[in-house]
Amino acid sequence: MSRNQGGKKMGMLGGMNLKKKLLLAFLAVGVIPFTVVGIVALQQTSSGLQAAAYNQLQAVRDIKRGQLERFFEDRKSDTMALVETAATLSQSAFQKLEGTRNNKKRQIERYFKNIQEQVVTFSGGRMVSRALPMLSEGFYFDAEELAEEEEVVEAATSSLQSYYEGPFTAAHNERSRTVDARSLLNGVSDQARVMQARYISDNSHPLGQKSNMDGSEEASSYNDLHMMFHRDMREFKENFGFSDLYLVNGESGDVVYSVNKDIDFATSLSEGPFSSSPIGRVFQQAMALEFDRGFVQVDTSRYAPAYGELVNFVASPIVSGGERVGVLILQFKQDQIIDIMADTSGMGETGETILVGPDYLMRSDSRLEKQFHTLENSFSNPEQGKVDTAAT
Repeated sequence: MSRNQGGKKMGMLGGMNLKKKLLLAFLAVGVIPFTVVGIVALQQTSSGLQAAAYNQLQAVRDIKRGQLERFFEDRKSDTMALVETAATLSQSAFQKLEGTRNNKKRQIERYFKNIQEQVVTFSGGRMVSRALPMLSEGFYFDAEELAEEEEVVEAATSSLQSYYEGPFTAAHNERSRTVDARSLLNGVSDQARVMQARYISDNSHPLGQKSNMDGSEEASSYNDLHMMFHRDMREFKENFGFSDLYLVNGESGDVVYSVNKDIDFATSLSEGPFSSSPIGRVFQQAMALEFDRGFVQVDTSRYAPAYGELVNFVASPIVSGGERVGVLILQFKQDQIIDIMADTSGMGETGETILVGPDYLMRSDSRLEKQFHTLENSFSNPEQGKVDTAAT
């Protein structure tokens, strides 16, 4: 500092009186410490407030964290309970479906067991064991005698041709099916033609009702026997819900009797037009059985004499005089099976059980998908009608 400046300051202080100097000194002594104390106190207060605020926020955070942890723990418990409930409901639903499936299985098994018992019991009964040998004898007596007359064979052929190409073909067409009627007729022997003409084409009852004729107007050995047994056979077929009943000679394979009198009547199941069809197979398998009280059954398939309808066959040997003389064959449809499977009790609006064969085609009707997954539509459109899924 220069002397001039220091002198000026000393001059200023020197210009003050003592009173002012003392006042200024007291103010300096009092205000400066107070100010320092205030600043220090303010800083301490600010730090305390910050610490208190921080502690309060930390406490709030801990409270919220605890609340959130409890919330998620509760939700976790609720979720686990929900998962367990869903699993329980799912298991219950599967158990219910499995129970329904097993119940249907038992019903189907019981149905087939009844059919098998009926064919074995009826084939072993006294009436059938008497009827086949007697009808066979009368059948061959009449057939051989009539087939020897050329005019009779020609008349029978003409009558049958009108029937095969007329009502029989029309029945196929009505069901949107085709049939080579001429080829079928060409495979029928002369003996079979004369018998078919007498009981089918010359039968005044319309197609599908030929069984209403107990006997033809022509008296003969076979006709007398036919009238003796036909009513009882027809009654058995109707009472037990079968589509047709056949008595087949074991030696020749000739169908010497049938209730319905469709075009398989009088043909040979060993070498005739239907020997390779389901009825031919079931006959041949029945004749090959080791035990007389056994049975064989063939699966559902279309059958031309039944106008291309889907049918099943079950057969059992016929024994007379201790010898196997032929086979009883019963034809039946899937109607009762469809009725069993159609019962959806306890399955709601979207549940159902279906029956599927080894070829993955339907053996019952689906109520949910009818375009391809009914019995009829499945066989008509096998590519779309197959049910090849994990469930099957």
